[in-house]
Amino acid sequence: MSGSTVALQWLYSGSTVALQWLYSGSTVALQ
Repeated sequence: MSGSTVALQWLYSGSTVALQWLYSGSTVALQ
């Protein structure tokens, strides 16, 4: 149970970081 929870947290944090990178990248490109 704890293993799947850790995996989900890794996936969530990973996707969040990826979205932030894409957002900041697109913002810089627009500027």
